[in-house]
Amino acid sequence: HKTLLKFFFDLVKAEVEFLTKSLVEGTSSQHQRVMPQTVLLKTFWLGGETSVLFTKHINILVDWVILSQRELKRKNDAFQCEIAGLLNAILGTVVEYWIVSSL
Repeated sequence: HKTLLKFFFDLVKAEVEFLTKSLVEGTSSQHQRVMPQTVLLKTFWLGGETSVLFTKHINILVDWVILSQRELKRKNDAFQCEIAGLLNAILGTVVEYWIVSSL
């Protein structure tokens, strides 16, 4: 599971970095309000509408983050620490995407 989480994190992080870079470089038109169809968008905002942060899928991710942190406190091992860190990083990337997409 760790490898899959790492792959997913790398994928969505790259999407956010690309979106941020395109906004900074001005490659996105000021009048273009349609977000590109990304894995992140399709995973967490099924309708493509990013005006709401806490969708059903984001709430599930938040629950996983909370559960992983509780599990980490219960048994502090390296594997659990990596899983908790990856889930936190994915959640952070989702929030970053939500912020960037509203610019």
